[in-house]
Amino acid sequence: MALILLVDDDPTLVDLTRSMLEHHSYEVVTAGDARQGLSAFVSSKDRIELVITDVSMPGMDGPSMVRRMASVNPNLSVLFVSGSLDRNEVQAEDLPRFAFLAKPFTRAGLIETVRKMLLPRRSPEYSSAQVGTPAA
Repeated sequence: MALILLVDDDPTLVDLTRSMLEHHSYEVVTAGDARQGLSAFVSSKDRIELVITDVSMPGMDGPSMVRRMASVNPNLSVLFVSGSLDRNEVQAEDLPRFAFLAKPFTRAGLIETVRKMLLPRRSPEYSSAQVGTPAA
């Protein structure tokens, strides 16, 4: 079972997103800000297969948090979510697997993007997963 780290400063969105993911049998660890996200990542870095993070959060933003995580795990898969995403503010070209999902997102959109992000790199579907490019 995939362990997903979900980081967002909106507790309602965290609860809703966690529920959607758990309904599809994903194990989810949550954090309410980047500091908590880093702490959760350090505690479970060998098990986390995907980080889902808000782009804009008080204090440290999502991209800054992810850069720190990627220094520990350069193969980290990341799904950036935002309600007002300016793709220029997210510089993730050095991440091997990343995608974007606009808020508000649907359950189907979230689950399909997560499924693609978690495909094994050798899977025939991987090349068509649009991972590493903005997700619609």
